[in-house]
Amino acid sequence: MKKLILIPIVFLFIIILASASSYVFEQNEAVDLKVACVDEVEQPCNATIHCNITILYPNGNTLIDNQPMTYGAVYYTYSLTSDQTSTLGEYSVNIFCLGTGNGFSTFTYEITETGESAGEYRFAIYLIIILSWLLFIIGMYKVEYTFVALAGIIMLVAGVYILINGLDNFDNTLTIAFGAIHSLFGGYLMIRAGWEQYKDAF
Repeated sequence: MKKLILIPIVFLFIIILASASSYVFEQNEAVDLKVACVDEVEQPCNATIHCNITILYPNGNTLIDNQPMTYGAVYYTYSLTSDQTSTLGEYSVNIFCLGTGNGFSTFTYEITETGESAGEYRFAIYLIIILSWLLFIIGMYKVEYTFVALAGIIMLVAGVYILINGLDNFDNTLTIAFGAIHSLFGGYLMIRAGWEQYKDAF
């Protein structure tokens, strides 16, 4: 019976990425991968447990090959430099710990241009853009300048948002150009619709 008690405990790992609960990080930014290690009775692992990490690029090549993680009172940590987060895509992570018992865990994380996962806000921002153009078309068709002005306001706000945050998970020259054109066109519609309403009023 005592021998059974001495059988090594297989540790359970809870993966906690402090920088983002959705496992998504921004391109060219330093990242701390943090992993909490607990045993079967949910007690934290002690410093005698050594954990190594292996990370694979999206194409399957090795980024980090079985390197030791840093032990802390709460987490085991491995720090990635900005150079190690330059490639976009989904990375695979394997963690193996040795000590009183053996533990193994795997997870993935994603590197995107904005630090947001693909499609995280896709529906909302695309719906706003489509709504603004529908209002513009209806306003022009019915010669209803209130609709055109409202479309201009929505386009301006959406354009400024895209300039600041990018579009979807992209933040590059193309999204900047799209945001700038959208906001400028929206501003023009606001001014033009206001001027037409002013002329009609007087």
